[in-house]
Amino acid sequence: MTNSHTKYPDDYQYVQLLLSGNADAWKRFYKESRKKIANYINQKYSDIFSDVIVEEICDGVQNRLMKNDYKVLCEYRGDCSFSTFVTRATDWEVKDWLRKHSNELLKEPVDTLSSHELTYKDIEPDDYLSISAEYIEVIPDEIKSLSDDLRWAFLLRYYDYFGFPLNEIRLLAKKKNVPIGSITKKIVRFLEPEGEDILRAQRDKQEAFMMRLQKLCLEVQKLRTSEQKLTTAIEEYSLYYQQKDQEKLKKLDVIRKRLLKIEEKRNTLLQNNLCVPITTPYEIIAKILDEDNISTIRSRIFLAKNQLIQQISKKFG
Repeated sequence: MTNSHTKYPDDYQYVQLLLSGNADAWKRFYKESRKKIANYINQKYSDIFSDVIVEEICDGVQNRLMKNDYKVLCEYRGDCSFSTFVTRATDWEVKDWLRKHSNELLKEPVDTLSSHELTYKDIEPDDYLSISAEYIEVIPDEIKSLSDDLRWAFLLRYYDYFGFPLNEIRLLAKKKNVPIGSITKKIVRFLEPEGEDILRAQRDKQEAFMMRLQKLCLEVQKLRTSEQKLTTAIEEYSLYYQQKDQEKLKKLDVIRKRLLKIEEKRNTLLQNNLCVPITTPYEIIAKILDEDNISTIRSRIFLAKNQLIQQISKKFG
């Protein structure tokens, strides 16, 4: 059943078919999505991964979506395109691969950065045609338009939402004249579970919130499905027997009362426990960027936010 409140109802319906085990839906996924994932990796991380590694990452993305009884797929609500949803899963899988192979990056020379990667602002408008649509959605144009210093501070502050793309790592290494691996190791050390994982408490709190919300949303979905089936059965019974099925009417009343109660719980959870964004401490950002003055980092993020607010206000105002 299509969720009328979703922004991408067709994609939402497609994911529901995947979750139900629909053979045609999965055939389409294997045929289309895997190719898109590979193209995305090759475009965003050009000249970084071999074909063998790309295939390995594609397998990882597929496993990420399917493991634990499709837990990740169940989180899709249709708020973004399914293509974007898969792209985010791909970025996380790439980050996992980089964590496991971070030592290999220490051997990569700084001067491997090609001239067209030096800054987003150096890219001509026509060059955006060569960048996948999914990548543009993951790192919005408004963020790309920020100066390097502001963009890096902002991306690291909200690392859990945007990550720190490899192209940014390479650009930062070039400008700081340090090995790419040294920056990667700092990010892994401070921000990833394999390291000090300083964001663990924030992540656990948000995960608990999201799991509770997911549980309520899934129950709402199941109750709405039951409500629709019962309503249809009652209507068919009424047409055939010229009377209402009283037993089914009682069940429908119970389901509707339960649905109302669960929806109220969900709405209360959203109103009273709005999830606070996961943010990287300023001092950690300073260490990753090799900056001494934490106030400078605060200022950069403040300026980045103001510029983004102004851009968004102009765009939608």
